[in-house]
Amino acid sequence: MRLILSAFILCALAQIVGAEPVTSIDTELVKGRCRFIDDDGEVGHYALKRCPGLGGARVYTEAGVNSVLLSFRWGRQKAVDAVKSDSIGTKLEWRGTGSRERFKPHAAIVTIVVKDYDADKKHNVIGVLRMEPRNACLMAVIDEAANKDALALARTTADKEAPSFTCKGGKAKLVGTATQWTKRALGFEGEPPK
Repeated sequence: MRLILSAFILCALAQIVGAEPVTSIDTELVKGRCRFIDDDGEVGHYALKRCPGLGGARVYTEAGVNSVLLSFRWGRQKAVDAVKSDSIGTKLEWRGTGSRERFKPHAAIVTIVVKDYDADKKHNVIGVLRMEPRNACLMAVIDEAANKDALALARTTADKEAPSFTCKGGKAKLVGTATQWTKRALGFEGEPPK
């Protein structure tokens, strides 16, 4: 019996030691190597920006008068819309394994800004995106102000749940304390997330 138990423990330790550690890499959404590729000129109501991504993805932000759309594109395929909100943060935090050249993302974290027009305030909701090969989708939201250490909660959700989450059948969920801002980020009020 001890021999079987010892063999089981050794196998478990070998799997843990052999597993690659999760790496976190940030990419900018506002400056750095991002480039405007389309706009409506002096009017200022529309702008399309392309930023480099990881894992073969290019990142696009499409800003309108009252909303920003975050999309991803691989090769020549059509862009995949992942988040649409009043605004978004200034960076993406990619979660995955490997080095920059061989990085394999399983998730990305972005700040989703939801505006309270009545109070003229902004509320930050952290969005966890599932990054599949050639696909991306919103998988979880966390209210930044309502949850202690919301970023750590988002990272834990990304690392534990994203690898088994599928965009095709999966439904984005709330993690932590529910607020009206997380409901709006999930699409329960207004337009649903794309």
